[in-house]
Amino acid sequence: MKVFDYTNGTKGELLGNVKMANGSGGWFVVKDGQRYKVELTKAPRGLGNVYWCTDVDNGFGDLIPETFGVGAILICLGEWKAGIGDPEWEWRVVGTTEWNREACRSGILKSTHLGEAFPH
Repeated sequence: MKVFDYTNGTKGELLGNVKMANGSGGWFVVKDGQRYKVELTKAPRGLGNVYWCTDVDNGFGDLIPETFGVGAILICLGEWKAGIGDPEWEWRVVGTTEWNREACRSGILKSTHLGEAFPH
């Protein structure tokens, strides 16, 4: 699957092709005992479904931005069809810890507080 640089919050240079991803993490994170949902503020147009997630795995380990020497990557997971509708392309964005923080500050990502991670 294709992997692109996403450091600037847009689909950038093609960084490589990798074995098809077989799973991705979610978009929920826990920080200081609090739970947050993290989302892209606006997904790139014309690609299909694009979501930020914590990680992507292709059976050979996590696909991480550090492997490609960038702050964030955009990974194509393939084209999927569920039910009656047209097939749609699925994409995931994975950032380094520092990129995620800066992306929240600059408005590329937004986090929504959901409450305590493990309420009593």
